[in-house]
Amino acid sequence: MEKNEGCSSPLQTNRKTQEQSLQRPAACFYIQFPGNDFYHAIYVHDRTIRELRDQISRKARVQARCIFNRRGAGSNMLAGDGFVRQIPNRQVMAAEFLNPLNVDRETDVLLTIKDDFAC
Repeated sequence: MEKNEGCSSPLQTNRKTQEQSLQRPAACFYIQFPGNDFYHAIYVHDRTIRELRDQISRKARVQARCIFNRRGAGSNMLAGDGFVRQIPNRQVMAAEFLNPLNVDRETDVLLTIKDDFAC
């Protein structure tokens, strides 16, 4: 009987989840979401835009589609893996939702680096 590589038992899935949660994060960012006076710690295990988008979606309970970044008074730029790799560990940022939240809670997110904060 051939083993189906696309399937795993609940025990295997649980073990993988536990192993991932034990991995040390590659970075931690502090992000303030709209309507909050406090910052959320966002841990990423991979310095990729996908990982950052997924973690922001989880913490803010939205479905982030695209991440844009703005530094200072500059224009908004679509963020990629290079942007995430260049963000210093423990960087403080503010998030802004660029679209009104619809039924699916989908939105684009603008991240602004806060240079006046240090952790």
